[in-house]
Amino acid sequence: MSSLFGSTPAAPTPPPAVDYVNTRDEVTGTQSNYVTNPDGTKTLVTSALPLTAEQQAYQDKLKQIESQSLDYINKLTNNFDPSQIPWLQQYLDDYQKTQTTGANQALADRTSQEEDALARYGQADSSAGTALRDVRGKDYADSLQQISRDMSGIKAQAQQTALSNATNLYSLATGRLDTQIGQMLQGINSGQNFQLADAGLQQNRNLAIYNGAIQQQQLGAQTRAQNFGNLASLASLATLAAGPMGFGVIGAKGGLAALAAGAAK
Repeated sequence: MSSLFGSTPAAPTPPPAVDYVNTRDEVTGTQSNYVTNPDGTKTLVTSALPLTAEQQAYQDKLKQIESQSLDYINKLTNNFDPSQIPWLQQYLDDYQKTQTTGANQALADRTSQEEDALARYGQADSSAGTALRDVRGKDYADSLQQISRDMSGIKAQAQQTALSNATNLYSLATGRLDTQIGQMLQGINSGQNFQLADAGLQQNRNLAIYNGAIQQQQLGAQTRAQNFGNLASLASLATLAAGPMGFGVIGAKGGLAALAAGAAK
C-alpha cells in the first residue's frame, strides 16, 4: 500500500521572516534603522547622523548669520537710527559740516558784494537794500534746508542699502540651511524607499517559495488520490470477473492469481 500511495509529507516550512536592512547615507547625513517593538513589530526610525566638528561649526555659523541678520533687519525697519550703520553717522556729520561751511562762506561772500554795491549807490538804508537782505536771508535758509533734505536722502539710501545687504545675508543663510534640510529629506525618502522595496522583495520571494512547496504538496496529494482511485477500479473489475466463484481481489484463496487461473479454465 505504501508503494502505491507513498508516505504523507510534512507540511512545508513557513516562510522566513524578512531580513530588514538598515541604511546610512553619509552624503545627506541621514540614517534609517528598524527597531523591534515590545510586541515584536518593526518600526522604521529615521534620524540625522551626528555632525563632524567642521560641519557643526559651519551650521552654527549659518544660524548665527541668520539670527543676526534678522535682528538687524528688525532694527533697520522698526527703529532706525543712523548709529546702527557704523559709517553713516560720521559721514552725515562730515557732510553737514562741509555743506554748512560752504553755505556760510557763500553767504559771507554774497553779503560783502551786495552791501558794497548798496553803499556805493547810497542804497544801504533804502527799501531796496532791505528787500535785498530779505532775499539773501531766505536763500541762506533755503540752502540750509537743502542740506537737511540731502542728509535725509543719504540716510534713507544708506538704510535701504543696509536693509538689502542684511536681507541678502539672511536669505543666503536660510537658503543654505533649507538646502541642507532638503538634502536630508531627499536622503530619508531614498533610504526608506530602498528599505521598504527590499523588504517587499524579500517577502514576495519567501512567499513564492512557500507557495511553491504548498503546490507541490497538493500535487502529491492529488497523485496519491488518483492512485487510490485506480486501485479501487481494478479491484472492482476483478471482483466482477470472478462471478459466482466469490473470489475477491485479495483473498485467502489466491486473489488475483486464482482469478487468472479460473479464467484459464
